[in-house]
Amino acid sequence: MDEGISTMKQRIGRNIIAYICAIFIISPLLRSQPKEPEEKQKYSFKAISFSRIPGLEEIYFGEDKDMLRLPSRNFSREMKYEGTIPTIFYGKKLNPEGIEEFYPVASTVVPKSLKNVIFVFLATSRKEALTGRRFQVLHIDSDQAKFPGGGRHFLNLTGSDVSATIGKQNVLIPARSSNTFLPDAKSVSDGRLPVQIHAKQGTDWRLLSSTRWSMDTRVNTLIFIFEDPVRKRISLRGITNRIGAPPPPEEEETEEE
Repeated sequence: MDEGISTMKQRIGRNIIAYICAIFIISPLLRSQPKEPEEKQKYSFKAISFSRIPGLEEIYFGEDKDMLRLPSRNFSREMKYEGTIPTIFYGKKLNPEGIEEFYPVASTVVPKSLKNVIFVFLATSRKEALTGRRFQVLHIDSDQAKFPGGGRHFLNLTGSDVSATIGKQNVLIPARSSNTFLPDAKSVSDGRLPVQIHAKQGTDWRLLSSTRWSMDTRVNTLIFIFEDPVRKRISLRGITNRIGAPPPPEEEETEEE
């Protein structure tokens, strides 16, 4: 009987040793299994910043940390992105040892369906900036910048409806939508037209801008309507695209405070 017990103990011992060996052999193999590749995307883009942040006039993106200059009056040159999702933008600084380091300042997820994109950079609020997120990045399909000369394409990025009265023509731009104004022949011949733009707040319409616009058919203009996180109000910004000859002088604009 003692011999049977001894034999059983030996078998159990061998099984335990075999199990332990199997763990040591299999575990590294499991850890060494290749990870699924990160999802990537490819697109072209131009960028503009509606906010200047000292030290972040130039930012970086992509695995190679390509440099992007952030102009404030017109779009940057076209650039290419090929990398992981989301797209992350970085600032650059020197650490205490004097070595350059990159740190994230903004990110955005570009829909896979978009292959040509316009990025609009807005400064975040002071509270949000403390988290390290310095820019809010809006992405827009570049095709929206293609429309006839003399026209204005409104991009309403806010949660409020906006109405524009241009001469005798009215244009409604619903919240988070867009609409295009194209001048008729009489408007073009009249030259500069009075313009008033209102935003809907509850049941009232609040004046955002009162100005005059040229109907020059050699240029077109993208009008961005956005919620400025610093000024905490709806703001307007126009970007003129040259179609033929150089654009006319900038149009004067007054905003109601």
